[in-house]
Amino acid sequence: ERVTGTVTLDGQPIANARVQFVPDKLKGTEGAMAAATTDAAGKYELETATVKGAIVGHHKVSVEARAQPKDQYDTLPELLTPASYADHNTSGLTAEVVAGQANVIDLSLKSMP
Repeated sequence: ERVTGTVTLDGQPIANARVQFVPDKLKGTEGAMAAATTDAAGKYELETATVKGAIVGHHKVSVEARAQPKDQYDTLPELLTPASYADHNTSGLTAEVVAGQANVIDLSLKSMP
């Protein structure tokens, strides 16, 4: 199913963030993970390795945005989003993809205190 949305951090859109939806039923091609990178306005549209969209069902979600590399040796640039959001097991973000609906799933992240 088609899945779109906007990613924000403290109300501001995040550009170039990697969004991943990992289905609870992750097995073979039936339970494919879906991913996208946000545009300048924080908008994304998921796709799997083979199709646009995500499989129907419950997903754990991760979001990770990093600064531009400082130089060619900067292989792991600074995180722009809190580290806990980078792992779908610790992000606390979940989503339900529903069959036959326009799945608009906005992700509102908060800076950690």
